[in-house]
Amino acid sequence: SEDPAAYDAIVIGSPVWAGKVTPAIREFVLTHPFEGKKVGIFASSASGEAESMLSHLRTLLGGNEVVASVSLRNPLKNSEQTDAQIDGFCKELQSAL
Repeated sequence: SEDPAAYDAIVIGSPVWAGKVTPAIREFVLTHPFEGKKVGIFASSASGEAESMLSHLRTLLGGNEVVASVSLRNPLKNSEQTDAQIDGFCKELQSAL
């Protein structure tokens, strides 16, 4: 119910579905157009195909500046690595804002 246009920065994440964002995230981005925002993006996957998804999400977010991104592979199985990746992602976001 929130309008992304009302914010200076937005974080969007999705699990990887066949190298793309989920239909719900794609629909959200397409039906809530916004430009000129600083955006953080993240992917969660078991297969490691996240780079394709992140690239697809960058394309959907054209007109915005992606300031941080992270790919979390098997995040529940690699909790220490995941925690470190999320910490790094948050620091990237914070320094960009």
